[in-house]
Amino acid sequence: MYYLLNLVFNLLSKKSITPKDNECQFLIGCILSKFGFEIDVLNKKGVYNLWASKGFGKTTLLFVGHTDVVPSGTIKEWKHPPFIPFLNNKGYIISRGIVDMKGSLCAMIKATCNLIKIYPKYKGKISFLITSDEEGEGKYGTNYVINKIIKRKEIINSCIIGEPTSKIFVGDTLKIGRRGSLNAKIIVYGIQSHIAYTKTLLNPIHILINLTHYLLKIKWDKGNKYFSKTSFQISNFNAGLGVTNMLPNYAKLLCNFRFSNELTANEIKNKVSNIFLLFNLENNKDYKIEWYISGEPYITNKGKLLNAVTFGIKYICKLLPQINTNGGISDGRFIKKTCNQIIELGLKNDTIHKINECVFFSDIILLTKVYQIIIEYLFIYQKTKWSQGDLNS
Repeated sequence: MYYLLNLVFNLLSKKSITPKDNECQFLIGCILSKFGFEIDVLNKKGVYNLWASKGFGKTTLLFVGHTDVVPSGTIKEWKHPPFIPFLNNKGYIISRGIVDMKGSLCAMIKATCNLIKIYPKYKGKISFLITSDEEGEGKYGTNYVINKIIKRKEIINSCIIGEPTSKIFVGDTLKIGRRGSLNAKIIVYGIQSHIAYTKTLLNPIHILINLTHYLLKIKWDKGNKYFSKTSFQISNFNAGLGVTNMLPNYAKLLCNFRFSNELTANEIKNKVSNIFLLFNLENNKDYKIEWYISGEPYITNKGKLLNAVTFGIKYICKLLPQINTNGGISDGRFIKKTCNQIIELGLKNDTIHKINECVFFSDIILLTKVYQIIIEYLFIYQKTKWSQGDLNS
């Protein structure tokens, strides 16, 4: 597995903090092109994107990943420099981005190259979509590329995203979807005035507090088998002029709804608007709401991809994975525009975005084998024989 380790170290040593790529994708493109992949560079406004594809046929599989990482934080708190990868005597690789998600990205590449070596005439199409802006706004990353792919009328049957999903053991958890994320900035207007003149007061802080209290008590839905119930969370409340004897002319609230597929973003918006009516508040006069949706909820139903992923985990890891839709949003929200079979499967996520981010190198090897079996299941499946070919290379 020297080749895999070398690839991991090469990517980790490139300081690719969002949206910088620092030639990670150039390295990946060089590797994939040697195995016959057509490389398409789709950069936009400082964001680096790589689309690579090989093969033809009705069966298609898209691997999705990102080369960008979050900042390292205080370097002095790291056991080793965050962008000089270190393999310790316990088998851990310590480096920023090893878990999220250069480790699984390397596993995807190695698994695919292994398969092509064993089955150079496989029937179907394998593609990679790699961006440098997954940790940032994502406007010119995966979303931009997928819109290009849709215009080309390319078909994507199945998609695997390498985000870290595992908890205790590699493969013990996978995600078949994600909740929706709806953000709101709510501004309630009042009258700036002296706090002592009670007859003329219109305190926006009091109004917004009462509204917020009402929103916190609402049961939006009950959730279902794969989605937890919709939650409403306040991220920021801002008001006041910094003195004790004056009222501000407005109060501002930032909040987020993480919602299941039991309701839509428009249903949430309508319900919130109706609450303001209960308080006799008029839109654009007494209050204003700015909505921004980060992603709609989506779910992958039972089918060939879920069968392939479950089989690969059972075959290699000897365990049955738990299935959920927990966590934040991912680039799956963009992929769903053209593909309804999306599964996230990656390394253990216990050190994601933390100081001394790390993972066992043996876990990357294990994930490589799982990915390879998944590809075999989708493209080469034979009832009587499974090739273990280059699994140990």
